[in-house]
Parts: sequence; structure tokens; C-alpha cells
Amino acid sequence: MYKQKCVFLDRDGVINHAILKNRKPYSPRDLSEFRIIDDCIENIDRIKNMGFLRIIITNQPDVSSGNLSLNLLKKFHNLLFSQMSLTDIYYCTHLDIDSCFCRKPGTGMIDAAVEKYNIDLKKSFVIGDRWRDVDCGVKAGCKTIFIDYNYNEKLNYKPSAIVKNLSSAVNLIQKWN
Repeated sequence: MYKQKCVFLDRDGVINHAILKNRKPYSPRDLSEFRIIDDCIENIDRIKNMGFLRIIITNQPDVSSGNLSLNLLKKFHNLLFSQMSLTDIYYCTHLDIDSCFCRKPGTGMIDAAVEKYNIDLKKSFVIGDRWRDVDCGVKAGCKTIFIDYNYNEKLNYKPSAIVKNLSSAVNLIQKWN
């Protein structure tokens, strides 16, 4: 059976604006804070037109910590589905202390998508703005593109590329594809 190629995208900081506090990003916690990044919709379309699945993989520990309701998380995701051409959204609501397999840098969300969509990881990409995204992509065997917003954190692995925004990441995928 034909294996599909995929671009896995982190959500906060890649699809929608992260909330910054002291050079550290946080997830939005209400609808007024949930703002899609300007050229995101057209970049998702560009990824689709190159023949890639478009799957968001996102850690959402605010659900477990009680700072975000599961209902509001689903509203955020329904809004994304209504505005852009996404294949799927996988999310992990666990905290670090839960040591689950799905929370990035673990590969559980990617593993689930591979099983559901028959994805070829060697032809796939992970785009993210945190060390967890790069670690997850490297562990899964994908090419990794790191969007560098100069957060106050270090990378553990060297990504395949470092860019300043999603548009530059999509340009690279187009070049490498």
C-alpha cells in the first residue's frame, strides 16, 4: 500500500500565536487569546498542494492542570478545522510527571497518526518552535524544522533547519520535496 508523506505541525507558535511571558511561550487559555498566525492558512494550503497530510501534534497540559477545559480545547480545534485544510489534530493533555508516551518529546501522537494514515516518516517533517518538537521529530525519524522565536530555552538536538516563520519552513519543504 502507498505510504503517505506528512507535515506534523506544533500548534502554539506555529499555527496560532503563543502567549509570551519572560521569553517563554504559553498556550492561549480563552478564545480572545486564540489568534491564528497571519499567513498560516495559505501555508497549510501550500503544504496540501505539495501532497502532504497536515497534522497538528500539540501538548495541552493546561487541561490536566485545570487551566483550560477540554470543551474549550475542542472549540479551538474546531475553529482551526473550519478555517484551514487540516488532516487531523492530535493532542496530549498529560503533564510531564505523568510520563506518558504521547506527550512530546515522546512520539505517541506521531505513532498514532502513522498507524491511522500509513505515513512514511522518512518523507515527513515536523515543524515546531520548542525543543520538544525537535526532539519528537528526531526520535520519530522525520526531518525537523525549528521556528526560532528566541525563547529562553535550549535545543537538545540539531534540527534539519532553523527558520524565522512558517512560510520559510514551507519554502524549505517545497525545495526539499
